[in-house]
Amino acid sequence: MFSNLFKIKNNMAAEVEYHISDRSVRWLVNALQTNQLKISKHQRHAGVWKIEDKQKFIDTMKRGHPCPLVLIYQADDGTLWLEDGLQRLTTIRTFLNNEFGELTGQKFSDWSDVQRQLFEHKKIPVMIYSNADAQTRVIVTGK
Repeated sequence: MFSNLFKIKNNMAAEVEYHISDRSVRWLVNALQTNQLKISKHQRHAGVWKIEDKQKFIDTMKRGHPCPLVLIYQADDGTLWLEDGLQRLTTIRTFLNNEFGELTGQKFSDWSDVQRQLFEHKKIPVMIYSNADAQTRVIVTGK
């Protein structure tokens, strides 16, 4: 998808490297909570979803609909920066912490053990890219 994006360095084009894989809900939330996944500065100013939007998002995940891809930039030092997906991951984290209920009013703790495990192990597509300067990162994220 992004294989045609290039950065210019010393008058030479270098291809942005990326790979797409699936990560579990639990892995992504843990990475965010433990600061293994840092929040890019443009993500810090992202809008906040209303409770109805959060509930609808959880409902779509519960129904098994696909979740949009989460975009992560890996810096040269190995640091992972969340470039896109903060509202989705924050919504999931706050739902797992019982800070709001789904459309039916049920909170995560009200679900059966099986439902909770299935949700925590649900896979979300993640694209991790690297070898990009600041200008290329703006092109990739559109921000």
